Amino acid sequence: MMTAWSIANYIDSIAEAGKAVYRLPMYINAWLMEQPSWRFPGETYPSGGAVSKVLDIYKWFTPHVDIIAPDNY
Repeated sequence: MMTAWSIANYIDSIAEAGKAVYRLPMYINAWLMEQPSWRFPGETYPSGGAVSKVLDIYKWFTPHVDIIAPDNY
């Protein structure tokens, strides 16, 4: 959770700086944790990334991000 908080703060600072230059919507792709093989953070999915387990942290600490969208193909 601490890594997610740190990455979310960094992303928010980038979004804030970007919006100061261009008034464009900012977004984050969030991994959908539907695969049973994705059990170990940092090993089978990105540690601290925007995944469903820490999505609340991203919602709280990225006020300059407009959209958190699922990363699906």
